[in-house]
Amino acid sequence: MKKLLFTSFLSCLALISFGQNTNISGVINTYTNVTAISGTTISVGSSAGYSVGGSHRNLLVDY
Repeated sequence: MKKLLFTSFLSCLALISFGQNTNISGVINTYTNVTAISGTTISVGSSAGYSVGGSHRNLLVDY
């Protein structure tokens, strides 16, 4: 039983380690300054790199 459990563990570990080959290319981050916030509307200095609608998400950090 211990041998079967150990073999199963090693098999899962091998599958996990070989399944992480994701290539990332292109522009990852686009930065711009926020010029105004009013209610649920945010105005930015440049809209280059952003698109209207779709499933894009933006992160707004205040520091």
